[in-house]
Amino acid sequence: MTYTVFVSKKQFKNVDIDSQGFKNTKLLVQGEPTLDAPIDVCPGEIGVICMQIQALPPKVDKPKTEEKQLEFLPNGTEAVIPLDKIVLEGTYQTSVPRLEKQEIVVQFIQKNGNIDKPILIDKKTNILKDEFSRYFVARKMKLQTVPVCYA
Repeated sequence: MTYTVFVSKKQFKNVDIDSQGFKNTKLLVQGEPTLDAPIDVCPGEIGVICMQIQALPPKVDKPKTEEKQLEFLPNGTEAVIPLDKIVLEGTYQTSVPRLEKQEIVVQFIQKNGNIDKPILIDKKTNILKDEFSRYFVARKMKLQTVPVCYA
């Protein structure tokens, strides 16, 4: 669906953009639709009589969460490795940690960008030894890397 917006010269001057910036600027238009406009002045399917118009500020990208992960490393961290390098064995493959434990870890990750304690793994095989709830929540929250310590 295409729209034709009818703006008065006075309203357009208040927006304060030039013809070059007009193409690259997002505008917020508040108005009233009209179907009574003749086709020769309204090339769009619906005409909008502008009541108020303003230029929206350019969108600023937020920094990525990976940068935040590197800012906080818990005490006892010996390395930071990709989460998918950690191997699960035995009951860890089918169990799910208690919701209370998960919620504590989720809140900490949201606040600090990383888990509160390093995950304990075997140095040679990368098999998970302890801190399963932290591993589980990190996987659920799609963290790329996690701090670990070795058994």
